[in-house]
Amino acid sequence: MSGPPLGRKPKNVSAADKKQAATDEAVRNHVEGKFGQAKRRFGLSRIMAKLASTSAAQISLSFLVMNLEEALRRFFLSLFLLCHAWGRTVFTQGCRSGRGFQRLRLRCRLGSCRAGC
Repeated sequence: MSGPPLGRKPKNVSAADKKQAATDEAVRNHVEGKFGQAKRRFGLSRIMAKLASTSAAQISLSFLVMNLEEALRRFFLSLFLLCHAWGRTVFTQGCRSGRGFQRLRLRCRLGSCRAGC
């Protein structure tokens, strides 16, 4: 990440410099957004420790909690998707004609099913 150049702005800016500035701005926005989230949701703005080491410990714990929350969110999302996919495969197999089970029933109750269900 490079910062804005110091001094007067040049008259001619190359396309590579513009692209680099745009990517730097995108990264900077993401980092600033995370700090804003930490201040709003995790109390980073309420740190009132006197010693630098205590402040550093509190900041570290805030970011640890943020990372744990993100990991738990991803874990539960993957668990939900896995259970949802498992439920769809378990409850739609069984009728060899491809029609599947009706909602949570254990037998195919279609009278016209000739697949031997």
